Amino acid sequence: MLLLEGLVHDFTFAARIKGRREPLSTLMYVDGRKPRHFFNAQLNAVEQMFLTGKPTYPIERTLLTTGLTAAGVESLWRGQRRLETPHLAIRYQPTADSTFWRG
Repeated sequence: MLLLEGLVHDFTFAARIKGRREPLSTLMYVDGRKPRHFFNAQLNAVEQMFLTGKPTYPIERTLLTTGLTAAGVESLWRGQRRLETPHLAIRYQPTADSTFWRG
């Protein structure tokens, strides 16, 4: 992994996969004309949790978003088959305050 801050503004990833001759890589173009602060909201939430001892939003939100993403990726991998997701039967009550980052 290389971090070339100030030289490259895009997100890239490459990996060698067992049984595959060519490396797998991906590139996400990011408009480098203005700074992007992709992780500021997450860092702010972590900082608030450390300061207050309480999470800024319910863990159920992370379980649902991660579970939905994982199920979607697995469905694509299995030829877009429908998957049962009983593990996502999670009750979730959003917070009164918005957690949308406006930074």
